[in-house]
Amino acid sequence: MSYLNPTRVHFAGQFRADVSTVNNDDRHFNSATFTPDDQDYGDGASNGWWQPSGTGAWRLCGCAITAAAWDSNFATTSAGDPVVGLPLKNSGDRVDAKLVDLDPDQQLVSMVFGLEVRIADPVSGAVLMSGQLSPVPFMDIWGRRGEGDTGASVF
Repeated sequence: MSYLNPTRVHFAGQFRADVSTVNNDDRHFNSATFTPDDQDYGDGASNGWWQPSGTGAWRLCGCAITAAAWDSNFATTSAGDPVVGLPLKNSGDRVDAKLVDLDPDQQLVSMVFGLEVRIADPVSGAVLMSGQLSPVPFMDIWGRRGEGDTGASVF
């Protein structure tokens, strides 16, 4: 999928990110000084930080299509396009996508790798459309609600 393609879907929902925070500290990349307690749950500034055993898994949860765009048309109701309102799901036959921080010192440009999404008929389960997200770093992270990183949005 690409925002440059003429067919697009807009969706809303939640995602689950099981990030590993042990790589948030440059000192943890030195094998000679890395110790087992560097993987312990820490206070956010030491050891493995707050989630050292994360798998990196990233998946959509409870997402639904809110609009569809193709050529010069844009629909926000199922009367305008029957795909509006259908669930947007992860791939049915692959592992979860992975959320990766490529640079421990610049974590606001994380990337999602291996995300395949599908739109399936809720009755028959037949796949109506599927696509793969090309890995691209997050950009223009903006505060949506709350304080700090917990309310940040991107994409």
